[in-house]
Amino acid sequence: MGILILLNMNLYAYQNSYSVKEFEDIVLKGGGLKVNNFMISEKRDMFSGKLISLEISYSIRNKSSKSRNFSISFIGMGWAWGGDSPGIGWAMSSKPMMGMVGAGKAESVNTSIFVDEKVLKSTEWIQVIVTTDGPLK
Repeated sequence: MGILILLNMNLYAYQNSYSVKEFEDIVLKGGGLKVNNFMISEKRDMFSGKLISLEISYSIRNKSSKSRNFSISFIGMGWAWGGDSPGIGWAMSSKPMMGMVGAGKAESVNTSIFVDEKVLKSTEWIQVIVTTDGPLK
């Protein structure tokens, strides 16, 4: 005997590309959520060799009366990897603790990966993909 659980959830996706220069000015709003204060930073770790630690942080605030599911992916794109079309240099995914923001709560979220220095310097724009249970603008 098994148990079958059906979940009915309306998911929305937002996708847009931003230049590296305009990345920190992004403000996304909708359904009571506000995502802003994006910051991208890099630092060299003494143990990472030729790799650089790339960190992205942002703030998320939920003004609605119910918890909201939320995740965001960042994809670094550029032309420097050869070929006739832009390529993906790096990608990372991020979400608040437990993948949701509580009603009336705010959180700061940080995520990081190690990236080759040449790839990082070749990044021209960042694709931002948000998945949530309400629309964003």
